[in-house]
Amino acid sequence: MNMEAVTLIIPLITGIVISILMIIWLLIKKFIVCYKIVALLFFGFFIWMLFYSLELSSKEISFKILMAKVEYIGITIVPVTFFILVLYFSGYTNWTQIKKYFFLTIIPLVTLGLVISNEKHNLIWKEIVLEYHGRFNFLSIKYGNWFWVNASFSYLLLIISYVILIKTSIGKIKIFKFQAISMITALTVSWVANILYILRLLPWDNFDITPITLIISSLVLIYGFKYLKIGDIVPVRFEPKVDNERDAALIIDNKDRLIYMNKLGHELFNLIDNNFIGKNLEDIWPDYPKFSSNNSKDIYEKDYAIFYKDSKELIYNVQINSIVNNKKTLIYKACILRDITDKVNAEEALKLSEEKFRSIFENSLDGIYLSTLDGKYIDANNALVKMLGYSSREELISKDIRKDIYYSEKDRPKFNERNKPFITRLKKKMVMLSG
Repeated sequence: MNMEAVTLIIPLITGIVISILMIIWLLIKKFIVCYKIVALLFFGFFIWMLFYSLELSSKEISFKILMAKVEYIGITIVPVTFFILVLYFSGYTNWTQIKKYFFLTIIPLVTLGLVISNEKHNLIWKEIVLEYHGRFNFLSIKYGNWFWVNASFSYLLLIISYVILIKTSIGKIKIFKFQAISMITALTVSWVANILYILRLLPWDNFDITPITLIISSLVLIYGFKYLKIGDIVPVRFEPKVDNERDAALIIDNKDRLIYMNKLGHELFNLIDNNFIGKNLEDIWPDYPKFSSNNSKDIYEKDYAIFYKDSKELIYNVQINSIVNNKKTLIYKACILRDITDKVNAEEALKLSEEKFRSIFENSLDGIYLSTLDGKYIDANNALVKMLGYSSREELISKDIRKDIYYSEKDRPKFNERNKPFITRLKKKMVMLSG
């Protein structure tokens, strides 16, 4: 073993242990939806650091080359999985399905094949020699054409990741801003180190500091997963559509945590900033459990919700739309609150008006009836029943007004004359006498 390299290997061993513990934690706790992707990312860290430490520990060039080849498993895994993690983090979950990101594995798989068979074509490494820097020895490599293809592909994924993260970091919602900043930090530390190594800009130009900086990236990501809820609380990608609604709209995740609220929602709940993001909706709206449901597939409506604003009672209809992924698993719930105060008040006024009319209709001493335009009874009050000598309301209603009620056709006013008082003659029920 190259004992002089021990000082370089000790930090890598720390990173290896951190990666192993993180993988175990993820696979056991499964505390985020994308735990498999994150576990694969830390597996990439683990492979890269482990085999680089083994490469450093040896003085034999053949063993160093073999370890460098195995390192490429981690080197190809990390950019792809980090990119997919960024998609998860930023809410682009539809792009994280296996069918959609399978194409991302094509270049990494080709690269691994070319690394294994490099001696036949030198497309990854044109030349490899062993160079000494004081007590240390490193592989000095001249890169082949395909190395730059793979590097360009990896850097392209990281550039796209940067764009997505920076866009999120300048948003208004604090928790997503902090999440983005932590991921940008994790990405920047290792990526800058890798660029400096490839371009030979370090004092020890053959010493790759990237695996060591992965330790810093790991710690930053662990902090993000643990305290900033990266991968657990994620933004949604339909804010513009929600903002265009005329109703208050709330987006809730599958744990009933609020992750988005439009402007009308802010006004309804009297919230000034976005510090509510990530909180359970019940903390903001105590009545929410009355309207929530375990139904993960349907659209459902509940009873009215009552709010008070400026000493006024406001009535809102509550509609909850479940949003599922391609596996029919609930990922979001969109809660739509529609102000129906005016509508309900109008209905109540109409109901009171109808009740008042019914009271007058039933209790009046004058005969009153309702009919169709063609002379069919709809209803009649008891006063009219007694006035015309019928035994029941049903018996009277069964009669034809034109033939059985009016004394003659002349006594029935024309339609355009019925909107003003008029005098007429009505028939009473004929009573048959027996003698």
